[in-house]
Amino acid sequence: MADEFRHRHHYVPVWYQRGFLAEGQTGFQVLDKRPDVFKDKTGKVRGQGRSILTDRSPESFFFENDLYTIRWLGREDDVIERMLFGAIDAHGAIATRAWLDEDMDVIHQTYGQVYEFMDALRLRTPRGLRYVRKLMESRGLRLENQTDVMVAMQRLRRMHCLMWIPRPQHWLVQV
Repeated sequence: MADEFRHRHHYVPVWYQRGFLAEGQTGFQVLDKRPDVFKDKTGKVRGQGRSILTDRSPESFFFENDLYTIRWLGREDDVIERMLFGAIDAHGAIATRAWLDEDMDVIHQTYGQVYEFMDALRLRTPRGLRYVRKLMESRGLRLENQTDVMVAMQRLRRMHCLMWIPRPQHWLVQV
């Protein structure tokens, strides 16, 4: 269902993660730096879990539950995940594919969306959101809740995109 509330918010889109899989591969082999440790009733270590986890699909990585969930008008909403990052990811996938395929017509149409997608990759992570909070608070703005962080993140994202996207210099005349 399209209107279903989503709790699992991927900060690295699944389609992007799939781009790192070899052809025909469906999952990653992952090194677990802290595998589970199994102890008996006395506390003595009896074994440990596997360090290499195999065939974990991209859906298993780079997400956090309710990372972008906001609360307003007395209810939770995942509008940031669905409407903002959903659109950025969809357009970013098209733009990225165009660059990889060297499809100049689509690159021309989606040029700015590459920058939006790249900036979203930076700011939408848990670390990026901590950066947004710290930056705003260093400027004297107190972010009271998750909604304030999401608004600040969107403002910063827009500013970055305005600075990064080259504008056509159509006012220049070549002689």
